[in-house]
Amino acid sequence: LNLQKQAEENFKLAIYTSEKNFGKTHFELAVSLVDYGDYLLNARRFKEAIKQFEITRDIYSKVSGRNDTEYADVIRKMAYCHLMLGEFIEAEKMFNEAEIILMAEDATESAESKGIGSLRKMRLADLHFDKGVMYKKWFEEIGDFGLLFRSHAENTSAMELYDVFSQIISDESRMTLNENVRSFYAQAIEVSYQLYQKTGDRKYAEDAFVFSGKSKASVLLSSVKKLQAFSTAGVPDNIHNEERKVRQDIMAISKIKLEEKQKSTPNNDRIAFLESRQFSLVRKHDSLLKFIEVNYPEYYSLRYNPYVVSMQEVQKKLKNDEVLLEYVLGDSLLFTFAIKNERFTFEQQPVSKQIEVAVASLREKIIPDFSEHRTSDFHDFVLTSGFLYKHLIENVQELIFNNRLIIIPDGILGYLPFEILIGPDNLSISEDAISNYGTLPYLFRDNAVSYAYSTTMRFASFNQLRKKKNTLMAVVPEYPFKDFSSLNKGEAYLPPLPFALIESEAVASAWGGKVFSHENATKENFLKNAGNYSLLHLAMHAVIDDENPLYSRLVFQQNNTDSVDYELDTYELYSLQLDASLVVLSACNTGSGQLRYGEGIMSLTRGFFYAGVPSIVMTSWEINDNSGALLMEYFYKYLKDGMPKDIALQKAKLDYLEQSNQLKSHPFFWAAYMVIGDVTPIESGNSWFLPVIIFASFILLMVLFIVFWKGKRR
Repeated sequence: LNLQKQAEENFKLAIYTSEKNFGKTHFELAVSLVDYGDYLLNARRFKEAIKQFEITRDIYSKVSGRNDTEYADVIRKMAYCHLMLGEFIEAEKMFNEAEIILMAEDATESAESKGIGSLRKMRLADLHFDKGVMYKKWFEEIGDFGLLFRSHAENTSAMELYDVFSQIISDESRMTLNENVRSFYAQAIEVSYQLYQKTGDRKYAEDAFVFSGKSKASVLLSSVKKLQAFSTAGVPDNIHNEERKVRQDIMAISKIKLEEKQKSTPNNDRIAFLESRQFSLVRKHDSLLKFIEVNYPEYYSLRYNPYVVSMQEVQKKLKNDEVLLEYVLGDSLLFTFAIKNERFTFEQQPVSKQIEVAVASLREKIIPDFSEHRTSDFHDFVLTSGFLYKHLIENVQELIFNNRLIIIPDGILGYLPFEILIGPDNLSISEDAISNYGTLPYLFRDNAVSYAYSTTMRFASFNQLRKKKNTLMAVVPEYPFKDFSSLNKGEAYLPPLPFALIESEAVASAWGGKVFSHENATKENFLKNAGNYSLLHLAMHAVIDDENPLYSRLVFQQNNTDSVDYELDTYELYSLQLDASLVVLSACNTGSGQLRYGEGIMSLTRGFFYAGVPSIVMTSWEINDNSGALLMEYFYKYLKDGMPKDIALQKAKLDYLEQSNQLKSHPFFWAAYMVIGDVTPIESGNSWFLPVIIFASFILLMVLFIVFWKGKRR
């Protein structure tokens, strides 16, 4: 309370100082008044905020006229205050006044200033979404469905403007934008749901699905589109390689600069030099992209196309045994799209916060302290898992029966392994039941499960020109045992992985490939050779940096700590061009990371999608090396048999549970493995002989037939 009082005093002091130094009609005073008005608006003191905005409006009208962008933005904020006070007629009047000004300015601004990233478009988009809120609240007040249709139209207009604005801004700016507009997308989906319920018109369910698609992983999707644009728009390899190199240099300097700033005594001269160098590289990168866009127009149209896949297109792409489940987790509502090739459902539930609490609780139960595990923990696990099944799966269980599931999570659901959810019909477990996790009726027993960051990402074509290689590269560094007391400050403890080499050699022998182990398992060898293999198996540790996800890293062999770079940062993956159909990240928690709303879990796996890999098997937490090695053995066996990746992983987990004891059947030891992206089967490296055998058999039968036929003629 004291901090709020102090903040308000500071705003008032700024207003007093501005008025004293510049006068009552100066732009600086208007800025101070707007800041105070914004503070009052966020504090929900709407009447007081209106008074500050009224004074600001009068100053702007005298300084720059009534057709200025800043004037329009103040009018918009006043309208929003009236909206929150329930004064809808006054709010509508002021919103319309602001819209007329912004539309006129947008139409008359010069070609030079009318870039895709125009701030005016952003403000116009905000205004449309605010009007969408207004018409929705107005509908709730008087029940006129015409207002709900108008809300939907405003939401659609806002989305189209956000599409235009967001395509050109930086990745970090787009992530911030996605977080800020998350509530608007949830509102747009809610309005679409209400109209779908009212009219039964599929169009509104389709619109809601598009809103959902726009709200997910747009930065990652943009990078995949960029890869597609480079590969299909005729951009020469030397230009593409130059763009990747400059981009990697920018991120490398950014990391060095951050490390320097984090030192106890940072070198300011070095920081200034690095900032200057980074600025020059950014300008060079911008110029290079501009050159590409001018000289290769198809690249531009592909790169900045705001397209997301529609529900109808999804139904055409889904196989007969597949169901896509896409979730939207708003502040108070959960929306679920369940889509099969011949039908779909669109559901709404008011349980968002309860689900967030349950997911966090279940994660704690999956990664327990086994020395303190009690029977009550088992019962709590079953009940929490059952609660999540009830709200995430039960409404669609008839649709998903014995089908393969494609999960598109949202928000904290990205941390949830859906495979371990338990149906409420199976929760009648007695209080004295033995804690046997291996016999529980998990969802994955009947449903193979895969995941994707977004539906559009799931069905994206990563590399149409992928070479037809079918060999495997396994990388297995050696991590010597270290005592905790011997670790340097900030150094992560990386325990030995004694079973990783056995696992990797067995996989490579079955598939046909090469194992880079111990002193050969270097970052240099990986970068040099990874592009030559269709399957990459990395049995190694990862170090996750939640503060700076781009600096999460894979730890390769450390042969010479003084001169060799042995860690591969996520940002370095962004600059690679891999030809692999599948990357398996075994033994490390490569699926964990910071949650960015609107973008998803900022895990290390994202880097491989940036590098053009369509399918990844990763782990959501650090797993027991022995159990992981056994599970991977089963997985590759089924993958070699020609099974889709999701079914191969499902069967591998079932086989693992079949032979596990009571302790090792706990989900901690096996549920971390998840497959993300494309799940189509991969041809085994040693399966080349099958067509040869078939052909030889055919020739042999033909020879026998001819001999038999000639014998009969005699």
